[in-house]
Amino acid sequence: PYSTLRDFAPITQLTSSPNVLVVHPSVPVNTVRVLVGLARERPGELNYSSAGNGTAGHLAAELFKLMALVNVVHVPYKSAPQALTDLVTGQVQLQFSNLMAALPHVKTTKLRALAVTTVERSPAVPALPTMEEAGLPGYRVDQTYGVLAPAGTSAAIIDKLNTEIVNILKTPEFRQRMTAEGAVLVGNSPQQYDGYLRGEIQKWAKVVQHIGIRVD
Repeated sequence: PYSTLRDFAPITQLTSSPNVLVVHPSVPVNTVRVLVGLARERPGELNYSSAGNGTAGHLAAELFKLMALVNVVHVPYKSAPQALTDLVTGQVQLQFSNLMAALPHVKTTKLRALAVTTVERSPAVPALPTMEEAGLPGYRVDQTYGVLAPAGTSAAIIDKLNTEIVNILKTPEFRQRMTAEGAVLVGNSPQQYDGYLRGEIQKWAKVVQHIGIRVD
């Protein structure tokens, strides 16, 4: 019952973390371009799992479908662990997964990672390309954390909080901990964070409206 843009005052975005596009080893692809080609050759035959309708993995895959002009079938689950387990066992073929959850399965070759979804590569897997580098220009999906205050908070307080929080982000201890989690530190200005939020809301509203997504 609130509006992000009306009821909150942005302070700063803390971090940006990627999802990762992973496939079961039975899918004969090693790159995003080859996956797109296969999906176009076999429309409706490939399927992907998510933690449910309207979740981050669902939206990431639907954006992929729109931008790549492919038809892959959504298989929603009740939880992220269930969706990932069935991918590992080959019940489904692909997923836009949380990076840190999928990484152990990638390292044991139970899953094959194709690309991360952020604009920049992840420090956790620096050799893995971004979706844009892998052949899908403009594709970006971030899992972000940020700090906001109630609307109407004075500019002086917003600026003070921004300065202190950004300073914390720059400390070696915080940077090391977040890098270990696969996150990229941001620490932008209130104005930049406001622009980011507006862009994200606009982008995802179009995806939701185009596909007709309903939350379970």
